[in-house]
Amino acid sequence: MKNRIHAMTEAQLILHGSSPLVIGDGAHDVVIARFGNLRDRVALPAKSEGGRRVYDFATHDRSLAPGDVYVASCGDRQVTFRIDRDAKSGQTPVLGRLIAFPPAP
Repeated sequence: MKNRIHAMTEAQLILHGSSPLVIGDGAHDVVIARFGNLRDRVALPAKSEGGRRVYDFATHDRSLAPGDVYVASCGDRQVTFRIDRDAKSGQTPVLGRLIAFPPAP
């Protein structure tokens, strides 16, 4: 439990939808791993849209666990985020479930 409390204070984002919309940098795959268990991870089969890679969990009927902390990485960039405990899956408002990496140089 100590790691979970520490992880929540380290989260850079709180998503209010459990089906993230992920936009990669256009050059690297995006990998999402549960914080504290890097073996529980998924590499996103992102499709290219205008040079950027986009993956919408909602359109693939997928979601992440509410209350859990995750790390998303794309190339040498990463962001730590938590899914709000009351988050719903599916097509919730985009701004509440968006993870976007800056375009690759």
